[in-house]
Amino acid sequence: MNKLIFQIGILAFFISIVIFGVQQFSLFDTLARAFIVFITVVLFGILLVVFVTYIHEKNETTKQSESHNTAAHSVANNE
Repeated sequence: MNKLIFQIGILAFFISIVIFGVQQFSLFDTLARAFIVFITVVLFGILLVVFVTYIHEKNETTKQSESHNTAAHSVANNE
């Protein structure tokens, strides 16, 4: 997953180099802005993975607690 996020960041970096280069920015400004785009894309990718992982784990614990409660009710009803 980390490799995919990094590759998407590199893609955004090079696309932004082309976009900023066409707009006649100096070389330093082009590279600085492209690097900022790279960092932003990578950070958003990491935050997205963390958020999705958190939601997935939350759903798993909810399902486990529901199945545990259902099993406890079934045992209580049978006695």
